[in-house]
Amino acid sequence: MLILAAGLVACTGTIADPGSDAFAPGDLPSKPGAPGSKPGATPSGSCSGAACGVEATVASSAFPRLSHRQWAASVKDLLALDTLPDVSGFTNDAPSSTGFDNTGGVLDVSPGLWADYEEEAEALAQQIAADPARLNKILPAGLPSSGDARAKAFVSGFGERAFRRPLTTTEIDAFSALFKQGTSLVPGRDEFSAGVQVTVEAMLQAPQFIYRIEGAGKKAANGEVALTDYEIATRLSFALWDSIPDATLLAAAKAGQLHEASQIASQAQRLLKDARAAEKLDEFHRQLLELRSYDTLHPKGLPDSIGASMRKETERFVHDAVIDHDGGLKQLLTANYSFVNRDLASVYGLSGTFGSEFTRADLDATQRAGLLTQPGFLAYRSGDTAPILRGVFINLKFLCADLPPPPVFTPPKLVGDTRRARVDAVTGVGTCGETCHARMINPAGFPLENFDDAGRYRTQDNGHPVDASASYPFADGPQSYDGVIEWTRTLDQSREAHECYVRHWLEYSFGRGYAAGDAPLVRRVAAESRTAEISVKQLLVQLVQSPSFRTRISEAP
Repeated sequence: MLILAAGLVACTGTIADPGSDAFAPGDLPSKPGAPGSKPGATPSGSCSGAACGVEATVASSAFPRLSHRQWAASVKDLLALDTLPDVSGFTNDAPSSTGFDNTGGVLDVSPGLWADYEEEAEALAQQIAADPARLNKILPAGLPSSGDARAKAFVSGFGERAFRRPLTTTEIDAFSALFKQGTSLVPGRDEFSAGVQVTVEAMLQAPQFIYRIEGAGKKAANGEVALTDYEIATRLSFALWDSIPDATLLAAAKAGQLHEASQIASQAQRLLKDARAAEKLDEFHRQLLELRSYDTLHPKGLPDSIGASMRKETERFVHDAVIDHDGGLKQLLTANYSFVNRDLASVYGLSGTFGSEFTRADLDATQRAGLLTQPGFLAYRSGDTAPILRGVFINLKFLCADLPPPPVFTPPKLVGDTRRARVDAVTGVGTCGETCHARMINPAGFPLENFDDAGRYRTQDNGHPVDASASYPFADGPQSYDGVIEWTRTLDQSREAHECYVRHWLEYSFGRGYAAGDAPLVRRVAAESRTAEISVKQLLVQLVQSPSFRTRISEAP
């Protein structure tokens, strides 16, 4: 059969249905590698209850490694830095099946990354210890004035924040012994600052910092382990902030106030008001929508900076809809406004005065609706196979359809008067592409045929009226629509789109891949997203109250 390179996938696929003691706690770092976990391992959760109808705990790694972003954000908060440390030079991690950078169970520590940690930790520790003002910011309250008590108090207080829990006696003794070696390891520095320097340097490389270690809770007969309050505090802060718990959250853990779902919900609502949560929500959409790829876009006839403007537009729109106005998927799919500058105003065909700054603009409600009609999305997936590229992306990222990767082949020449005709000629009804392309991919991309390669609205293609009608086979039955406005409304009303969005959020906030046992949770939260139109923030509060968030089952039997 004929398949188009880069634009087509194999003619199979279905809409994804959500239902279908390695080291002692006191050990100091000695070599790279994830303690007790296999690089590349993925969760293997299974359903619990009749027909997967009961929300269940899903297997996950007991040693998920921090992503580069999480390591940097944690260091920033731990050391009270003004900006994130630059980790752009850290050894790249392999892509994950989720598409997100924080799938902890598949992140390992290569020799190169181990060297990166060592170099950055050494530089940061030296900077802090050499600057009295910066050093003072990280000192625990009530620190004794001198002696061994002062060293132990620093180790205990700083270590509790770094390891997200109180240190064991073994850990305190080991790090205190290291603290005392400071002057021999850092000549020319006073005893206390030298001790702080070597201690901070060691803790930033310690497994207890680099990994979110879980396993201190009690194991039930069914294999489930109830997380400790400190482990829940850590899960919660990384789920919503990508960073370490703050003092309030650690205090709640110390008081045993993170056992109940309501207690977790209360803390989650507090954390979601913080700027760190806003950045986490923004970053989720950057990765989901692949916004960093927009920077290099340069449609013909537009300024060199247009790609950066397209990315900035989508970032501003998402932030406004989700954070400033507490919206959800409905707003992202159907809102008929955006943020534009002079260059984008010309793409939209807007009249009025626009400058280099981005300002909110109401768009033609008969032409534009949400993310799928923004120029960046459209220009990123352009060319003769644009309907296929756009359709594949919508299937994968908005519907979680199960599409296999494209095979290697020689693409045929496309023939036809319009782009739709050329695509239909090799993938439409009656062709070898009918099963997958004509049924799922093309119907998701054809409604966007009213937009050219730069994202400008058009009613004709090569002198012929644009045909933007299609029908998609949803689980509840096929739905027909004509044009992108009807298509985005159809998506918003579908179970698939809301379940897919919740599934992505589960993967990103929990830091692991989706498993079959997640189906009941995803369905419940997605139902509220679709029918009650809960916000993204409310969606996250629902997720972190779930049994799967509060307990764990080991990946290993």
